[in-house]
Amino acid sequence: MGSLVAAVLVAGLQPGPALVAREFARDVPIPLAADEPWSWAGVPDGQVSACGVSFDLSQSTVVDRPVLLAAATEAAIDPGASVVYALVTPAGECRLAGVAFSTADGPTQVKAEDCALAWASDPPRARRLLVARCVAPAGGAISGVHPTGCYLLALLAGDRAAADDATLEAAYAEARDAWHARFAEEAPAAWHLSKMIADLPDGRIALLPPRGGEPPVLAGLLATTSLRAKLSRLAPDAFVDPSYFGPVRFPVSLYVGQENYLRSVGAPGDAAEALRRYLADGGRVVIIAAGPFPMYYAIDSGNPVQVAGDQFLPRVGITLTGAWEKPPEGTPAMVCPVEGQSLLTSVTAPYPYPTAGDLRIRCLGAVPGSGVSVTPLVEVRRGDGSPVGLCAALFELPPNDQGRRGGVLFVSSILLCDGRVAVGVVSDVVRWIAERLSEGA
Repeated sequence: MGSLVAAVLVAGLQPGPALVAREFARDVPIPLAADEPWSWAGVPDGQVSACGVSFDLSQSTVVDRPVLLAAATEAAIDPGASVVYALVTPAGECRLAGVAFSTADGPTQVKAEDCALAWASDPPRARRLLVARCVAPAGGAISGVHPTGCYLLALLAGDRAAADDATLEAAYAEARDAWHARFAEEAPAAWHLSKMIADLPDGRIALLPPRGGEPPVLAGLLATTSLRAKLSRLAPDAFVDPSYFGPVRFPVSLYVGQENYLRSVGAPGDAAEALRRYLADGGRVVIIAAGPFPMYYAIDSGNPVQVAGDQFLPRVGITLTGAWEKPPEGTPAMVCPVEGQSLLTSVTAPYPYPTAGDLRIRCLGAVPGSGVSVTPLVEVRRGDGSPVGLCAALFELPPNDQGRRGGVLFVSSILLCDGRVAVGVVSDVVRWIAERLSEGA
C-alpha cells in the first residue's frame, strides 16, 4: 500500500478562486488492481494535496477494473494561464520523465528531478505522483502541457495573482527541494553519470587515434549524453604536433583503440614518441577499450597492417603479467576489488568472472626497475584463490624534471563489457577524470 509523504503533503487544501482545475482528454487507463503486475495499486482515491495545492484524483472503472484515466499526449490550456500545476506519474524510470509547458517564448521543460513529490508507493513497484509547476513570463500565458515519459493525471491553472503568490511559490520550492534530495538517493548510476558528464569542461579531454574499440557502455554514453561534445577527437597530424597535443591543453586522454595504437604518422615512430612524451610531461591516459590487450598492435598511417611484437606500454614501464583465453574449468574464477582502493568504488565485493562474451583477460603490471608505481584496483583470481593479475590499476610514471608524473588508468574490457558492473565502473572513471581536470583548472 502507498503512504502519503508527510514532509511534502499539505492535507485538506483546495484550489482557491484564482487556481482552478482544468479538464483535458484522458484516453490512457492506468491499472490499480493489486494483482496486476503493472499496477499503480495504492494510489489515493480522491483529493491528493501537495506543495500548497490539491488535485482531484477520483478513480474510475474500465471493464470492471479500477483505473485512473490519464493522458499521454499534450493537453491544451485554453484559455491560457499564468501558472499551471501538473500532476503526473512516471510510466517507467523516473529519471526519464518530465513535463514540457508551452508558452509564447517556447517550451519550458521541468524534469522529474525538479518536480515535487505528492505520493510514493513502496518497492517493488515504487510508483510516484509528482507535481510540476510552471509560471509564464510576465504578460504571457501557458497554452499547453506535454508529458514525456509519464502520464498526466490532473491540472490546475491560475491567473497572475496565483503565479505571484509568495506562499504558493515557497511551498512548491520547499517540496521540490525535499524531493530533489530523495530523487538523487534513489536515482540509478546512469543518472549520476549523465550529471557528471554534463559538468565536465569542454575540449579538455583528447580522444586518441586510432579509434574503433568502444565498449558498449561508452558507445551508449556517446549516444545519450553530452560526452561526445566534451571530447576533442585528435587527427593524426595534431597527435604528433607537440605544440598542440600536450597535458596543458589536454590533461586527460582517452584510448579506445581496441588493441591497436598509432605508431607512425609522418616519420617512423613519431606517434608512439608523441604519446610517450605526453605521458612524460604529466599527461594521463585512460584505457577504456573493448579489446583485451590495449596498445598491443602497432599501426602506421597509410598502412592497414597490424604489427605484432612492438607493443607501446612497455615503453613507459607497463607490461603483461597474466593472461588466459578463457577461465579454467572447475571452480569459477572471481573478479575481486582490492581492499582499500578508493577509485573504483562501485566494485564493492567479489563476483564471478563472466561466462559469456569475450572471456580473454590480459592483466597489466609495472616493469621491474622502471620506477612506475602501481595502485591496484581490481584483480582476477582463479577458483583456488590464486591471483591471475590486475584487471584495473592506476600506473604512475616517475616524476619528470618539473616533478610532474604522468599516469595510465587501465580498466580491462572484462569490466567494461560486463553489464553487471560497467555503468558503475565508468561512473567511477568519469569522477576520476573530473578530479584530474579540476586539478588543472
